[in-house]
Amino acid sequence: GLVLLAYVFLLTFISPGASDTPRYLLPVTPVLAIGTARVLSSFRTPRVGLAVLCLGAVVIGGLSLRDLHQRVVWLRSLGLSSNEVFERDVVNKINTLARPGDTLLSYEVQLRYYLRRDVSVLSEDGITDAKVRPYQTPARIALFLRRYRPDWWIADANVATRPYMRGSVLDRVFTTFKADRALKSESVGGIGFRLVARRSRPMAPGFGGWQMLFRLSYGG
Repeated sequence: GLVLLAYVFLLTFISPGASDTPRYLLPVTPVLAIGTARVLSSFRTPRVGLAVLCLGAVVIGGLSLRDLHQRVVWLRSLGLSSNEVFERDVVNKINTLARPGDTLLSYEVQLRYYLRRDVSVLSEDGITDAKVRPYQTPARIALFLRRYRPDWWIADANVATRPYMRGSVLDRVFTTFKADRALKSESVGGIGFRLVARRSRPMAPGFGGWQMLFRLSYGG
């Protein structure tokens, strides 16, 4: 109970999740499941516990069905398909071009599901590996790149909005290539960035989405 209340307090007063609150509350689900199991185990007979469980499922499911349908309709109207969320078009290009053992730097790490198994994913914000955490200042992002040497980078607008990315080598590259569509390669801070692909489809409203794919190289 304290874990659940602490999480709700965090998302309400410290870091509000706004319309994405259900997604951010997802990690609490195991706590709720364990609590529910503990309550059901307190019933004297298994039949009573099973009846309570079924009743709860019917009530929760019935109340949620309409909202779930409305949300699905809304998301489809935005063009927010699984292809968009998993960035499958740019992932397909990487799957074709990458060499075994290559590393991809990306913000949307859920693309791992469709990426070749012999290509690893380096998280741009550290959500899956925390490797960027010691380097989360604009001046140290170049050190992060030289330390882990990703071969590919999927660039999106997060490098221009995240505080630790603003003014970093990635932000400068993203801004430069976005302004000059004729530019094909650039070297910044001793790191080479070669443009491999540029997004041609419109962006889905309310979702960042990839904008450019780069091949990285390192001097020395």
